[in-house]
Amino acid sequence: MLSSVEPSVGVAREHWSEYSRDDRRIVLETGRLEAFELALSGTCGGLSLKFDLIKQSGVRQYEGFSNRGQPVRTASDIDVLGLVAKATYTTDLASISLFGASRQSDRVIRSKGAVAGYPEEFEQYFAGAAVGKHWNLNTELSLNLSGFVSVGKGSMAVELPGADRLRLTLGQTRARGGQLKVGYTPIKEHRDWKTFLLFDANTEATEAGRVATVYQDAVPISAAYQPRFTLKTRSVRIGIERTF
Repeated sequence: MLSSVEPSVGVAREHWSEYSRDDRRIVLETGRLEAFELALSGTCGGLSLKFDLIKQSGVRQYEGFSNRGQPVRTASDIDVLGLVAKATYTTDLASISLFGASRQSDRVIRSKGAVAGYPEEFEQYFAGAAVGKHWNLNTELSLNLSGFVSVGKGSMAVELPGADRLRLTLGQTRARGGQLKVGYTPIKEHRDWKTFLLFDANTEATEAGRVATVYQDAVPISAAYQPRFTLKTRSVRIGIERTF
């Protein structure tokens, strides 16, 4: 049974880093993404169920190197669509959650001068657990603090210049993060309406993937792999919650 609807909008600040096999940073991207989220919550027996649809898009500034080792400064267009399904059991001490998530991330590295850009499509799947605590500070203000850990696997499709479309297997992803949610009920006579402010801080680390053969017109020409990378995200959102 549907118990609440929570739309929210905000911004996310991202730091993306890629590393060579000798642990040297070879790419750094930083930028701001616009974020929209729609959360639907319900109940099933003693469990609370929540489904989150997450959309983010924006530009990250790119600092890296060309295939010939020359420094390159350009930008990447980022478009992310995610879905999270979570089941929560609440006790007097805390709430305990298990969740699964999927994420489609499109990254288009722009061409710069003689250096050709190319598109990448990431598909990642996660499973994890979270622990949270809720406080009612008074009749108007509430506070919720939570943290999570998760692991994930995925793949990336890439269209390198002068090569056939290629799908690379990513290494394992380990993620952790926390969230602070401040809720405010502006009208006592309508307690089924609430505004809220969300602060998120997440860190992901993905190991290097397996080496794959690169083809041109079905003829092997080289090899490629997705290097180890990290993604750090700090975001803030504001939203409205309608309970039923």
